[in-house]
Formats: sequence, C-alpha cells, structure tokens
Amino acid sequence: TVFMLFDIFVVKSDMINLFLFFLPPIVMITLVFRLYVPKVRTLSTSHVYDTFVAPIHSGAILKEFFKAEKKFSVTDKTINKKNTFDVKTVIMLSN
Repeated sequence: TVFMLFDIFVVKSDMINLFLFFLPPIVMITLVFRLYVPKVRTLSTSHVYDTFVAPIHSGAILKEFFKAEKKFSVTDKTINKKNTFDVKTVIMLSN
C-alpha cells in the first residue's frame, strides 16, 4: 500500500532473497496442512474461512484483553447417587 500510494519501497531486495525468505514457511504450511488436516478442507478454503471468522475472533480477543475479569461460580461436582434418568436435562425443558 505504501508503494502504491507514495512510490516508497518497503523492502529492497532481489527476487532470489525474497524467494528464499518466503519459500520455507510456505512449504512447511503446505506440508503440515496436508498431513494433519482432514481431506474435507483445502488450504484455500481454510484461508477463506479464516478470513471470514477473523473479525468475530478479534472482537472476542479484544473483549478478553480490555474487559475486567468476571467472577464465575463453580458448578457442584458431587456425585448423584440416584440411578434415574433425568429427561428434563436431556431435552432442556425449563422449570
């Protein structure tokens, strides 16, 4: 953007150095993506998805940084000795 607007070079380098700088990360990202991500997603669809959810995630991250920490109540972890099935919990009926 700086070059397009003001004709100022941000990086002064030849193509071989730029290639050597950017090639290893691109190769590693592609290799790791092919090894560990299921075949449902491709690298390009992953970039589209990440671009789409970035504003949503950045909002949550900013809230986490700037908002005071809320107190939260810990749920009771005692074991229920009853052997009954609670249908209300399963189908989420309100009381």
